[in-house]
Parts: sequence; structure tokens; C-alpha cells
Amino acid sequence: MRIVLAPASWLLMVLVACQSAAPIASDTAPGRTSTAGAPAVATSAPALGIDLRVPPTRAPRPSAAAPVASPAGVVSALPSATVTLADDGGTTTLQPGQRVLVNLGGEFDWSLHVDDETIASRVAGVNVGPVAQAIYQANRVGQTVLSATGDPACRKAQPACAQPSRTFKVTIVVR
Repeated sequence: MRIVLAPASWLLMVLVACQSAAPIASDTAPGRTSTAGAPAVATSAPALGIDLRVPPTRAPRPSAAAPVASPAGVVSALPSATVTLADDGGTTTLQPGQRVLVNLGGEFDWSLHVDDETIASRVAGVNVGPVAQAIYQANRVGQTVLSATGDPACRKAQPACAQPSRTFKVTIVVR
């Protein structure tokens, strides 16, 4: 019977096997100190300082349901809500600091406008992908209208098409 290991498994086995064979040498004689001035202590850490005996851990990923505050108190780019073409004429409710992703699709070339940008403003420098348009952040309590006009992509073709533009409106209420 022949067992074949993947290269990554083989490397891991070699590193684990070498782990206990290369401890850091230290002087543990009573009263002796290390070059740093602290008492010398025996250690079982490998010579390279990498301890493979402890499995790596991953930090939990933030939920997309709510914004995540950073240590400086800045809200993350994760949106709390998403507005799509199906929400045309509707209302979306946010709390100050929350964000909404405007995803009207890629069939039209959209121009967005918010009536009162002190209530909700566009978040700059955030990549929203190829079919979404923007992320807006709720800044203060109030109500404003987000409107959009979409021109069909075929209008940029030669010859241009005669397909009509599409309009979109949604009310943003910040409580």
C-alpha cells in the first residue's frame, strides 16, 4: 500500500517533527541573568520563534446586519440596509451612523441625488462593485429623498438607441 501526501501536508509534518528538536538554549542556573537583564528561563519555543503546537485562530467576521464601530468610533463600510429597484417609491429607515447600499443594477447608467446631504451623504472611497451605485450614511435625524435617473447603456452606442430613461425615488428616514 502506498500513501501519497500533498506537499503542504508533508511540509507540516517536517515542521512538527523538527519542532521539539530545536528548543532555544538558555542558562537556567540560579542567580544568572540573560543579556536583557531578566533572569534566564528555560523555554520550549522553537529556534525560529514559531510555535506550531498552538493552532492559529481566526477573528470572527463582522455581521453585515449592523455597522461595526472601529476603535476610533468610525462606522465600518458594511451597509445596514440595501435599496434596489423593487424599493422604488418606498421608504427605508436608518439610525444615525448606519449605512444603506444603493444597488439599482447595471442595466442603466445611474445618476444619484440626495435632497438634504446633512441627513444622508454618500460615502466616498468605497468600492461597491460593478452593479451597485453607492453607499450612503445616515448623519442625523431627519428625512430626505434619494432620487436617481438611469440612462440605458445603449445610449452611448453608435448609433444611440431611443430607449427612455428610468427614474427612481426612495425616502430615507433617519430616527
